[in-house]
Amino acid sequence: MEIKCINCGTIIKSNENNCHNCGTSILEIQRQINKEKIEVLEIDNHIQKRNNLPVYLVIGILVLIAGLSTWFYFNNKSSEVTPKEIFITALDEVLFKPGNIFKEENNFLDGTLTNKIIDASAVADDEIIEIFKDIIFKLDFKMDYIDKEGFLSFDASYKDLEVIKANVYLNDEHLNIYLNNIYDKYLSYHMVDYDELFIQSNLNKYYETLTRELKKALEEVLKEEYFNKEIIDDYVVSTFVINQSNNEKIFKDIIIYLKNSDDFISNITEFTSYTNEEIIKEFDDVLLNYENKFKEDDHITIVIHTKGILHDFNKFIIEAKRNEREQELKVTKIDNENYKIDYFDNFFVEEPTSINLNITSDINTFKLIMSYIVDDIEFQLEYNLNKNIAPNIEKPNLTDRIFFSDITDEDFESMMINFSNNPGVKAIMGLEENPQDDFSNQGDFEF
Repeated sequence: MEIKCINCGTIIKSNENNCHNCGTSILEIQRQINKEKIEVLEIDNHIQKRNNLPVYLVIGILVLIAGLSTWFYFNNKSSEVTPKEIFITALDEVLFKPGNIFKEENNFLDGTLTNKIIDASAVADDEIIEIFKDIIFKLDFKMDYIDKEGFLSFDASYKDLEVIKANVYLNDEHLNIYLNNIYDKYLSYHMVDYDELFIQSNLNKYYETLTRELKKALEEVLKEEYFNKEIIDDYVVSTFVINQSNNEKIFKDIIIYLKNSDDFISNITEFTSYTNEEIIKEFDDVLLNYENKFKEDDHITIVIHTKGILHDFNKFIIEAKRNEREQELKVTKIDNENYKIDYFDNFFVEEPTSINLNITSDINTFKLIMSYIVDDIEFQLEYNLNKNIAPNIEKPNLTDRIFFSDITDEDFESMMINFSNNPGVKAIMGLEENPQDDFSNQGDFEF
């Protein structure tokens, strides 16, 4: 291949290594040619990019317009959401979403329930409370719905000392109880309705159907004019009021809708002992005899707080005033697992009652931690449940069990003495000596 010398323009043949006119190396000539090609390519790329700049600008503007349009669309859709729609959605969050605790297919249950006082500092001078704050109640249970077998263990302790411990074994139509350190045999009782303990619960199915029909009734009956919506501190506050002027129409319309719902009626009959005709008759009686007893200032007010363009639920409040009785129930969502419930009823409590709930669940587990205050005492209840996992139920030896009907007065007196000798009981009573004489001299026992 022939090339031209970059210095003098002489044509260099392929078999020559240098320019025969000026002596320039063929490698130097090739290097210079490659450099020029690269520079030309870079210039072409720059020109191409500059030529594409309007295209990029157009695409960018279109993306921006699309983004803004989407934002405005959802923002407008958010503003178009009516208080009634917010109300129904919030009911889904608070009422219409049952936990998966009692599904029909649950063949096994295995769980624990614990209750204790976690703070009694406000009543530190109360001697009874001082004792109870150190008592912990715990219940373990295992249920096998296939083999109709169950085991429950109840344990009450005081400062880690046993007060009472009882094991309950369910098997072969009998309830068998073993009282640890109180009686050395299982006490047995024949249960006539034993099988009813192991009927698969369809509560979840009924609950879903009934609440679905109730939701449809509310959507059908409630009118937009019953609601109000306003913005307060970045929250959308939707208010629904039942009062003297509208309560009769609302309640009657809901009853009429449910009365005409075949799904609602059929589920009521399955879940209760009522027939279709009896349920419909009850509805008819309510419609016929309904009296509007609301006074002018009586009301039931439901207030719902939501936030964001998707109206995420934040707070659900029910306030009711009827005949000088005032009630308030407030459910506040802290996050996806934590809720706070505040309740007040001026007929029963002087101050509001607060309950904090922590709920976590999946298809096979459910956990609830609930703390609540009663008379300035804070309690904590913890509930753990495993579902559809076959529990290990140990079968006790029942060969020497005794039936409740065969217990003698002497047996019962011995049980009472043994119970009083349990370490936790003695610690509570402040007893150091065996209190056998105190119990044995109390006269005859009746059982």
